[in-house]
Amino acid sequence: SIESFVKPRNVFGISSNVRGDSSKKNRPITLHSSKGKGYLNKFDFAKGQAFVDKYKIMMSKVTSEHAGEPDSAGKYRVLSSSSVIEPSHVCTDSYLIIGPFESKKQASDFHNYMKTKFFRYLLLQATTSINLSTEKFCFIPTQTNYTLADKDYYKKYKLSKEEIEEIENTIKDY
Repeated sequence: SIESFVKPRNVFGISSNVRGDSSKKNRPITLHSSKGKGYLNKFDFAKGQAFVDKYKIMMSKVTSEHAGEPDSAGKYRVLSSSSVIEPSHVCTDSYLIIGPFESKKQASDFHNYMKTKFFRYLLLQATTSINLSTEKFCFIPTQTNYTLADKDYYKKYKLSKEEIEEIENTIKDY
């Protein structure tokens, strides 16, 4: 599974209430928080230094559905917010980190995999609350090619028509 790609909470040891400085002057690290971007010095945080200079995916540690409820059509989005972040970018405990990746293309390809209904349906199967954590990704298989579309994953895993309909009727378009 991709479980090993998903890092434990608070990779950088930065509390959710930290915002960083509003000025980038002498602060080369961009901090992503729930209030936007701020700036830090590399020595303002002690953890996760091995991830700082790499591409990574930052995703909200909570699902997009409030209290796990589907929309009026009975569908789930599952992922609230996610984005590829560049080297010299870090985040607070409001986010999970996936990666690191050696290139922006690798991170973008994996991010596209995350947006598939296939990926999000499997994530939903392990999700019992609004909070996401490493072990919730246990059912999602690693791939040799992260650029495929849902139909390709359905074919690869020989899903039945009923299984495909279940996914399509449960998960929203991204």
